[in-house]
Amino acid sequence: MARTKTKRVTPKELSVTIPTTLNVPPENLKDYCICLFGAKGVGKTSLAAQFKDSLVMMLEPKRRNLSIRQVNIDPMSVKEMNRVTPENTPWKILQAYVNAVLDDKSVQTIVIDTVDRAYGACFNHHCYEKGINHPSDVNDYGATWVAIREDFEETMNKLLYDDRGLVFLSHTHRREVEGQEDEQWIPTCTPSAWNYMKAVCDFALYYGYTSGSRAITIRDDEKVWCACGTENNFLTTDNEPIGQFVTGDSHTEAHKNLTAAFVNKLSSEKILNPVKKKAKSGRK
Repeated sequence: MARTKTKRVTPKELSVTIPTTLNVPPENLKDYCICLFGAKGVGKTSLAAQFKDSLVMMLEPKRRNLSIRQVNIDPMSVKEMNRVTPENTPWKILQAYVNAVLDDKSVQTIVIDTVDRAYGACFNHHCYEKGINHPSDVNDYGATWVAIREDFEETMNKLLYDDRGLVFLSHTHRREVEGQEDEQWIPTCTPSAWNYMKAVCDFALYYGYTSGSRAITIRDDEKVWCACGTENNFLTTDNEPIGQFVTGDSHTEAHKNLTAAFVNKLSSEKILNPVKKKAKSGRK
């Protein structure tokens, strides 16, 4: 049987305009993409929910104890989905909420709690659709892995490119990291989800405890993965880069100190580790 030749359409010449002005970074922290990860129970969700007009997409087991605006997306394993054959998988429900958020201007900050479970929902969805338990069950030269990664990134990018605040939450564990001599505290999400966050997040904040006090690490700590994507934020009143600062005992105080640190107005007694020399900015 003769193969039909596909007619190629000649694309029209694309006209573009070169900008003549510099990009102006947002002046409000809520307008950035943030990774906030740290110890379980330290208050990550409550802190992220303090951003103005926030919505938490809760993929963790249902949280009844938090007075926050949230939608609950119950997790399901591949085994459970095979048993109950759901009409919609958790991943499809999450994608429906993403599309709904894009049409709802009352939401200005979206919190993914957690990015671990969001990626896991995508992973389980693709395995369920293919009738497999794991991508390694099929010899497709990595096509399933690529489909999972692309679907996850495309879905998260809808939120990222909508120019609203986006906060990814994750827990933490110690792991050897390439290029580091010692282990680091890094997010518990999969390497694929972590690589995505490293590419898109303007700030990576480690939220933990120092000498019994809650604290956020933002710069220059070899034991912690963190990143500050701007040069003119998170500085002391003397314009020295902040490495770590205390957040206080409540989520409202934590948000107040975080935003004060961002605009370089945090009081010196709350700064635990000022960086004496200018830290390299940019995503790590």
